[in-house]
Amino acid sequence: MGRNKHSEGDLHRKTGLSQSTIGRTRKAETATTVDTLDALAKVYGLQPWQMLIADLDISNPPVLKALTKKEQEFYDKMKQVMKELQ
Repeated sequence: MGRNKHSEGDLHRKTGLSQSTIGRTRKAETATTVDTLDALAKVYGLQPWQMLIADLDISNPPVLKALTKKEQEFYDKMKQVMKELQ
């Protein structure tokens, strides 16, 4: 927030989250939800998981390596099995 000069009010307007939710999340006074994390991450152009990195430098966020072809095929098969089980 500080680096981008966003106030809790700015984030409220950009995300639709209440200022109290933003404040409690920022101060780690409560566990946050995936939806809250997702909304805040979008403001900064990040993925929600990146917001969980301690001392995150948003100008150089961590990235995941691309899946190999075999890893992607395995993932796709697992998704298909899960669909079939539902």
